[in-house]
Amino acid sequence: MKQTTQRLERRAEILKAVAEPCRLKILLHLQGGERCVTEIMRGSDLSQPNASRHLGTLHATGLINRRRAGNKTYYSIARPEVLEILQQVDSILNRRIRES
Repeated sequence: MKQTTQRLERRAEILKAVAEPCRLKILLHLQGGERCVTEIMRGSDLSQPNASRHLGTLHATGLINRRRAGNKTYYSIARPEVLEILQQVDSILNRRIRES
C-alpha cells in the first residue's frame, strides 16, 4: 500500500507523542480511568505547567479526551489502541531481554 506523505507525517506525530517518558507515564496513569490534572500531576511526578504541556500534546494528537467540570479538567484515554501499542512495545522489550 502506497503511503501518502500526509499519512506518514500523522503516523510520526502519534509516535512522537508516545515516545516521551512523561507522556508515557500520563498514558499509563490514565489507563486506570479518567483523572483530573491534579491526580495526573501526582501520579506522574510532573509540575502543573509540565503536565499541561504534555496533556496538550496528547490531546492534540487525539490520544486523550479532555472534559471540563467546573474549575477542574479531566482527561481520559480516547484511543485504547494506544495502550495496545504500548503492550506491543513491552513484548518487543521482553523478547530482547530473553534473547540477550
